Amino acid sequence: MTAREGEDTPVFNGKAYPFLAVEPRRYRLRILNASNEPFWRLRFDVPRDVLLQPQLPFWLIGTDGGFRAPLKMLDFLISSAERYDLIVDFSGMPRTRSIRCHSFTGPLAYSPTVLARGEGRGSQ
Repeated sequence: MTAREGEDTPVFNGKAYPFLAVEPRRYRLRILNASNEPFWRLRFDVPRDVLLQPQLPFWLIGTDGGFRAPLKMLDFLISSAERYDLIVDFSGMPRTRSIRCHSFTGPLAYSPTVLARGEGRGSQ
């Protein structure tokens, strides 16, 4: 662990700053926090001219406790040794655009942003 947050470079599947070319379809991603960083706050950022909102929504379908009913989300907090299974739909994204899985800073008292039946944002 470094003295200050963000000093080291995260590695994903053995690569720093990995890139994956995706087809315009849904993908299932399994994310495991095996780092020594205590928390990651992750979201999928898209260019402003592609979607009306700056983040790509995804569906949480599983955690350490097993599979669950799909929950539509924009971001999530993952602790050390936690696992999340996600469905991310890239079908509406142009092939020439980059979508970035981004870790962002946020408060320690964290409440995930949840989209409920298209009614806007969830609980604060």
